[in-house]
Amino acid sequence: MEDFKIVSAELQGANGNKCRIVLQCGEALPFPAQIEKLGSASARNAAIRAAVKKNICGSEPGISATVNPPHPLNSDDEIIENLVDEKGNALPPAHARQQPAKYQVQYEVTGKL
Repeated sequence: MEDFKIVSAELQGANGNKCRIVLQCGEALPFPAQIEKLGSASARNAAIRAAVKKNICGSEPGISATVNPPHPLNSDDEIIENLVDEKGNALPPAHARQQPAKYQVQYEVTGKL
């Protein structure tokens, strides 16, 4: 089984030497295990492989120096930190849409030009 699910892989930049990769765990794991796995060297390597498959330009593709930690998604694949009500107020933690269902991480891969 694949260790990671590639949610998206987008080439960016005028010269195509950047690629934004979003990963989720390929298997159902407890949340702490998902967070650990998504922050691992194995996840970074999966992101680099996904960028190479998207034909990132440049040599020696690697992970950007700035890496955001894994973040929770609800069952509708919405990022929990971004959820607001119809008035623009943050939803309370007990709200049904605020309940995590899984985690994902975003990596930026760059190639040297």
